[in-house]
Amino acid sequence: SAGEYMSYSVSSVPAAGSYSLQLSYVSGDAQAVMGVVVNGGTVQTVSAPGLSRQTGPYGQASLNVSLNAGSNTIRIQGSGQGGFNLDRFCLTGGGCSSAPSLVLGTPSCTGSSVYSVGFTAQSGATVTASAGSVQGSSVVNVPVGTNVVVTASQGSCSTQQTANSPTSCGTSTATMVGGFAEGSLSELTALAPFVPDNNQVSSWAALTPQFISNGQIKYGIHNSIGATGFWLSEDNANPKNLINASGGADFATPSTPEKWDKGRALFYSVYGTPRGSNQDIYYQGGQQTGFVGTNSDDTGWNPNMGGDRNFHSSPILFYQRKTVAGYGEVLYAQVQPYHWSMDRQLAEVKTHCWYWLEGKFLRYFVIIDNFRTDTQRKYEGREQEGIAMYVLANMYNQTIYTGAPKANQASTSITTPIQAPNNQSDTGPRLTSECWMACSNGPNTLVLFTPYNSCFKGKQFIDTGDDNYVSNAASYMDASLYTDMDNSGTTAYSGYVYVGSEANFRSWYNSSSVALRPFKFSFNNGKRQGWASVNGRFIRENGNMVFYIGDSHTDNGVTSYSAKLVSPTGSWPSSSLSTLYVNLTFSGTLNLDVSWLKPGQTDANTGAQTKQVTLTGNGSPQTYAIQMGGNGWDGTISQISLSPQNRNNPGISTLRPNWISDTNQAPN
Repeated sequence: SAGEYMSYSVSSVPAAGSYSLQLSYVSGDAQAVMGVVVNGGTVQTVSAPGLSRQTGPYGQASLNVSLNAGSNTIRIQGSGQGGFNLDRFCLTGGGCSSAPSLVLGTPSCTGSSVYSVGFTAQSGATVTASAGSVQGSSVVNVPVGTNVVVTASQGSCSTQQTANSPTSCGTSTATMVGGFAEGSLSELTALAPFVPDNNQVSSWAALTPQFISNGQIKYGIHNSIGATGFWLSEDNANPKNLINASGGADFATPSTPEKWDKGRALFYSVYGTPRGSNQDIYYQGGQQTGFVGTNSDDTGWNPNMGGDRNFHSSPILFYQRKTVAGYGEVLYAQVQPYHWSMDRQLAEVKTHCWYWLEGKFLRYFVIIDNFRTDTQRKYEGREQEGIAMYVLANMYNQTIYTGAPKANQASTSITTPIQAPNNQSDTGPRLTSECWMACSNGPNTLVLFTPYNSCFKGKQFIDTGDDNYVSNAASYMDASLYTDMDNSGTTAYSGYVYVGSEANFRSWYNSSSVALRPFKFSFNNGKRQGWASVNGRFIRENGNMVFYIGDSHTDNGVTSYSAKLVSPTGSWPSSSLSTLYVNLTFSGTLNLDVSWLKPGQTDANTGAQTKQVTLTGNGSPQTYAIQMGGNGWDGTISQISLSPQNRNNPGISTLRPNWISDTNQAPN
């Protein structure tokens, strides 16, 4: 009768999917009406003829139900429309041997009352949501306060994941300072030239570019290489493209963009751990990045905007061209990169790029939305390519500036000769004092200016004489910031590419008021602030960043405690950092090395540039004023690092940085 029910727990369901529920019953009524509720969902009703046990065998009724893998509850209840007695029930068939993969990103506010959540689903799966709507690879317009259940279905197989709603969606708290910001995707998108609102990707014809120009320079992105930049030139009657966008298969030409190398162009390429090689392989989707067969190009966990090494372009999820007041024409593209060393393996990262022109500058605003969930992470930093550019081979004259900022001293050439057996050169990371690097061939110069970073790297490939933008020969420059991409999180970077001469760029720079990144870092709410670790974990735990200063590291059979926490690279006057204010939480006695690097130096210099301090912690946040000076503390400081003095016994295992600043005040 109505209101009566029996509830059963069903365990060890092998896989999510549709199963046949067979009910064995008797009923003295003309019709038996049975209600079935699975896992607290809606009532499914099945009707069957009345059947008394005295007149023959039990009656049979069946319906299909959707079960989760593992444990489920099944409730069988009366409806008041036809009574019955249940003998037993059986579950048969259905299910599947392999449910489709589904990974949800972090929910992000997109308005005061709605939020969205990105997802990565197995290729070919159909994705639905219990609230909002599915657009591309996101569920959008979900009401705040409503959790959303996302389902990926493929045949009879399905996978469900639930995203919890943000508690509220208020005003953005993220700010961009010195070309860097960290926050939620919606907060950072609000800082961009515009919030994307009209996806035009379906109208972008395959294997074609999109250009913007302003009468001085011209820039283009191409959908055969993941909407990365393939063209940058003067805007005149006979423009000379300075970007190398090929090095591709079968002698690619301008008319065969499908053959272009997906790792060349103007782009941002992301790196995390594992780092690659036979000893540090990354696995995903039944593939690995290790040296297998002819694959000797193992870059480990490496989402690449352009695509993978097998000439597959990364999927473009959203594209929009829009004229914006104060910016002019702006190009925007959202891409989910493939891993470089794999075959069409989507990474748990999305890149959002806006491009616009200001005089002879290409401006960019890039958001890296990292939602990693894999268990292979070591929570250490790696060098990024952010931004990097392949340029014409004959633009091999590579220069940086290491003198006093805005003193107009001579720049420094870092050009290195090409060497066998790879026919390449590599300058290695170079620290600068004005946060720029140039590549030139005399009449043509490109300058990469990154207010958020002062470390650059140059390379040369094959030869130095070619000026064809689809040649295997190329020069290269890279904003080589060392940062963390193992912890999930969303960061934004904004910078400049100048087309002209180094002299004209430096004249502009010396008179400009563009702010470089200040020495102020707040790790509040688990923000990383561009800091990263070496030989030890730097990991978000319970909303806080924790540095495992006591982690050991083994190299060539020798084990030591050499964990190091390093700052982003910048350009800070030593006079403004005479006292470092470091707010830490730890317990015990910490003998700490505070080391630093200056423009033109490498890691080999840190041993002679170290301040040793002893700190005592009681498990509560405390601010320590560290007086700097001596041992080369002068001029411009490019990077700070923290590490244990005693490499045999660091004394403590963990410390939690809360904030680090040049003033005795917690940064915003």
